[in-house]
Amino acid sequence: MARNIVYDSESWGRCYFLTAFMDDKNEDVRVFCVEKKPKSMGKIKLRRYAILMIQLANKHHLESMGAINRLPREIRGTILASTEVYRDGIIDAIQSSSKFPYKAKLTTYNKLMILFKTLYIESMQYVV
Repeated sequence: MARNIVYDSESWGRCYFLTAFMDDKNEDVRVFCVEKKPKSMGKIKLRRYAILMIQLANKHHLESMGAINRLPREIRGTILASTEVYRDGIIDAIQSSSKFPYKAKLTTYNKLMILFKTLYIESMQYVV
């Protein structure tokens, strides 16, 4: 969701960002959901909002890692791979940028490297 802040607002008038974290709840909701012009907030503010979403996601990710051991063995690697493409790739793209990248994307090569690392290296601890 952190990478789709602009797209979801412009396309659908949606905002998944918690109003409790917004600078001005009424104004920001109006810009995101009514005007559908999130870019008017500026890349720095959008990046700050994305970072807050990432921090919340990281907190919940750490809390949920133990649940992977309770999943059937044959799907553990797939679950890890899908979350790690987002976490290793997209989150790094957002965090390493000084301003919010409107389109945080990964190259096919980077996706494949993350998938390989996750499926064949990191997931081994969950398969045993």
